[in-house]
Amino acid sequence: MSYGLTWFLAFLLTEAIEAPLYMRFGGLSFWRALVPSALTHPIVWFVFFHPAVPLSWFEALILAECFAWLAEAAYLRWSRPRLPGMTLERALLLSLAVNGTSLAVGLLSSRYLGFP
Repeated sequence: MSYGLTWFLAFLLTEAIEAPLYMRFGGLSFWRALVPSALTHPIVWFVFFHPAVPLSWFEALILAECFAWLAEAAYLRWSRPRLPGMTLERALLLSLAVNGTSLAVGLLSSRYLGFP
């Protein structure tokens, strides 16, 4: 499978995990719930995990997940129109929980299903 197709399928899996969580626990509409991962996933995949980047898999994982966590929290906190009750603390916690869930499912999928 090509690198781009693998990314696309991983992106769909990420959206399938994260968007419902952002809708349920963040109060986002369907379309707004798709935005955080749409902003961060391509950067995570094509920058942090690009084969030309001189990082170990673990280093890339830590940097990429921290980036996704903080960038998605920033989106939740400062996007317009504002989300009612979305304090910085709540945005950080929600993004951490959603990204942690997505990471866990992705790692389990990779380990037991061989994908992504």
